[in-house]
Amino acid sequence: HEGERARGDHLGGSRGWTIAICSLLFVAALLRVYGIQHGLPFAYNVDEQAHFMPRAIGMFGHGGNPDYFVNPPAFTYLVHLVLAVWFGGRDGVYQAYIDDPIAVWTAARLTAAAVAVLGLWLLWRAGIRLLGRPTAFIATGVMTFSFLAVFYSHQALNDVPTLAPIALCI
Repeated sequence: HEGERARGDHLGGSRGWTIAICSLLFVAALLRVYGIQHGLPFAYNVDEQAHFMPRAIGMFGHGGNPDYFVNPPAFTYLVHLVLAVWFGGRDGVYQAYIDDPIAVWTAARLTAAAVAVLGLWLLWRAGIRLLGRPTAFIATGVMTFSFLAVFYSHQALNDVPTLAPIALCI
């Protein structure tokens, strides 16, 4: 208990911190979902247009290898899995992309946003272990409202979702 008092963990009790972090994560999710279809059906970010989502769709035609390793492929695999579940497999994804490409791009972008929020929760957990609840809450709050973290959560890119495995490793 001495360590908790020294780090400020005793302030507000466990229930207070749970309410605070859940509220912060809810706000983070809202910020990352609001405007997620901006610019669609065109992908104005060259990385979004050329890398993850198109490679994830391409994997339906030639197997589980994206044949692309300029960027780490974990996010490509995740988008491929989400698209397969969301649209019901290869034929569903192809038909959805023909009928309404905005829906396919939105699914990929929502995947990035969801992993970004998961990364914030993992940052919170890692911060508690390393520096205590007050510092973890501040760090999570900074990342929740950080312009680049919010902006890149609106793109089907691996920039922001990379926080999740990093925080998990910590």
